Amino acid sequence: MNVSTLTQHEFLRSRILDLQQRLIDTQAQVASGKRSQAFSGLGFDAPTSINLNNAKATSETYLRTTNTTSARMETINHAMTRIADIAAEMRASALQAMTPGGLPTPTGNAAIKAQATARLKEVVSLLNTQMDGVYLFGGRATNVPPMINTGEIGTVGTPLDDVAALNGGTPLTNTASGDARHAAIDTLLQGATFYYAGDTGAGATLTARIDDGLDISYGYTGNAAPFQQVLRGLYALATTDLNATTEAGWRRVAELTVTDFTNGQRDVSGLVADLGVKQNTLKQMQTHHQDFQTTLAIQISSVEEVDTSEAMSRLSLQQTNLEVTFKVLASMKDLTLAKML
Repeated sequence: MNVSTLTQHEFLRSRILDLQQRLIDTQAQVASGKRSQAFSGLGFDAPTSINLNNAKATSETYLRTTNTTSARMETINHAMTRIADIAAEMRASALQAMTPGGLPTPTGNAAIKAQATARLKEVVSLLNTQMDGVYLFGGRATNVPPMINTGEIGTVGTPLDDVAALNGGTPLTNTASGDARHAAIDTLLQGATFYYAGDTGAGATLTARIDDGLDISYGYTGNAAPFQQVLRGLYALATTDLNATTEAGWRRVAELTVTDFTNGQRDVSGLVADLGVKQNTLKQMQTHHQDFQTTLAIQISSVEEVDTSEAMSRLSLQQTNLEVTFKVLASMKDLTLAKML
């Protein structure tokens, strides 16, 4: 190289560096399928890409929320459906018990009492259902079991013993005493705190944000009236004994629990239906977010992704240009006036 060829030499070196950088960029595009690994490489399309990716991230968050909420709703649905079934089962037993001769006095009511106790504990267990560490029937108090363990009659301080203790103040001797016993149990249940430890505040339900400005409330608390009706009937049958002295009052208690179970089954089934409407709304939002994700993916692809075939053709051309430029640079070493002539 001499003064006469310096300019050409420097130009070719600059050209080679430029071609090498383009070659590296094109190789990265072919390997990744992306126009650039950074937003800055998208030029005027960078703001569009950023907005589309932000929208996609937000939609993905809502989609995850709807998926989680859907699973929780399904679990709540199964629990309430079972409680409604228990109410129907106990209604049939109470109907038999309220009829003279349905449960003969000599044998007492040991079977129905045991049945009511077992179903009471099952209902409490269902209302303590949790999923991924979240208790579903405790309202916003999701980290503790909402229902207090029933315990046993004779275990002081447990709900079953608290209800059984009412028997001393309301001995069953006639129909009126049956009304009094049932009313005493109802009063105790209305206090709620002896059997329910969940959230009791206004609007104490599980809520999920499933879209911009759209929340869905889908939980029910363990002290809700429909559950309370079923619990009242169960507590009454689980703590009341039938004998010759108490038969009239006991039959009246059984009659009143029929109403508890009838209304409880109806109202819990109403909650199941209400939840079904919310599940349909949620499914529609899931479909909306899934479709939106597909649309966004197509839009992002059009902005960020490269045509692989075109990129490979460009890569081949750049390699050829680089090789030619190297050859030209190499040939300049032998460029003399004599050789030109």
